[in-house]
Amino acid sequence: MLAVETCRVSCPRRSRRCGAQKPSNLLQTSPIQILKKVAREEAIGGAKAQLLADDVEDRLAALEKEDRIEQLLTELKTKRGA
Repeated sequence: MLAVETCRVSCPRRSRRCGAQKPSNLLQTSPIQILKKVAREEAIGGAKAQLLADDVEDRLAALEKEDRIEQLLTELKTKRGA
């Protein structure tokens, strides 16, 4: 890190070529903030997964209902035709 700072001071115009980068926010963040962020991301991911699961269940239920309707219609058509 000291080499990067030295490079940054000695060649400010060439800082990108020297490989100097800003320190990440992760280094400036407290462990509690990191844990809170991780917990928040896990909660969001869990909620999205739950919504997708509910959506899939609803779709399957609708497909089953449509299949049953088609089956009943077919039975009615065969009864009328016979």
